[in-house]
Amino acid sequence: MKNEWGHVIVEGLIKTFQTGSSQVEVIKGIDLTIKRRQSLAVIGASGVGKSTLLHILGTLEEPTSGRVFLDGLDLYQQSPKALARIRNRKIGFVFQFHHLLSEFNALENTAMPALIQGLSRKDAYGEAEEMLVRVGLRERLRHRVGELSGGEQQRVAVARALVVEPELLLADEPTGNLDSQTGRRINELLIQLNEEKGLTTIVATHNLELASMMSSQIRLIDGRVQEER
Repeated sequence: MKNEWGHVIVEGLIKTFQTGSSQVEVIKGIDLTIKRRQSLAVIGASGVGKSTLLHILGTLEEPTSGRVFLDGLDLYQQSPKALARIRNRKIGFVFQFHHLLSEFNALENTAMPALIQGLSRKDAYGEAEEMLVRVGLRERLRHRVGELSGGEQQRVAVARALVVEPELLLADEPTGNLDSQTGRRINELLIQLNEEKGLTTIVATHNLELASMMSSQIRLIDGRVQEER
């Protein structure tokens, strides 16, 4: 298999959850190839498996069966320690709810992944400040989460996801909690960063405007890919 930076291959992916005495199959055999620098929208109604797919791609949940390759590496054949290292260094996440730490300011929240990765405080905060400026928050570095608007909080979340320069950016309904105008700005920011940084970007969304901005789209229906373009 060709080892290409930011290249994702999914083979025969199945995910089943146990609910009481029964099993629910949420992902029902998905095959995908996502090339470097591609921006892909995963669309579909609530409950069809969009978030589960992203969580598996991001190593937050293990598949029941199937394989996921990133840069030619079979992710779920790696040790937990190796998988955590891949997650911290190669994958960035943006969620519908930003999951920022309210007791910290924008700069501190953004710097956290870099500190976890082992950068010095000086370097981590330098990278964080540069990324916050990049997403338009130069004047908000020292503001705590509660002092930021919803759109500003989501921009911090984007900055935090990108501060360690991942190869793969995963965004799960990143504009679902925002008004339409603010959501549009976040959409444009994600596309701009995808183009400028050469990220492989996968967004799960029911926002058709955001989906149309991506270079390709797939539609999930009942845990399967029913449409691809």
